[in-house]
Amino acid sequence: MSTTEFPATRAPSSSAPHSPPPVADGRLWLMRIWVVIRVAFFVELGMVLVVLPWTRAWTENSLLLAYPSVRFFLQNNFVRGLISGLGFLDVGFGISEAIRYKEPPRIGKAS
Repeated sequence: MSTTEFPATRAPSSSAPHSPPPVADGRLWLMRIWVVIRVAFFVELGMVLVVLPWTRAWTENSLLLAYPSVRFFLQNNFVRGLISGLGFLDVGFGISEAIRYKEPPRIGKAS
């Protein structure tokens, strides 16, 4: 029996996470503003979806007077709860976007 040495089949894994490439100050501010706009959009849309199905604007919708079967379906408490649940998910998504945001390093700035 002979012993044979095999080359390493795996690349060594580094424990340091991959850092994003550096960006200029103007681009960094655009990224910040974009995150604020997305978070505000998702949170506000979610709040509307949570509250709207339980208001008079939902039950007395004049657009649905011509469609009584659709109006009956939308007044079902299960459907209202489903839409409110989607609103809660939307609010959670907006909050998670704010939490997950990490700024990349700046170009030309010494840390």
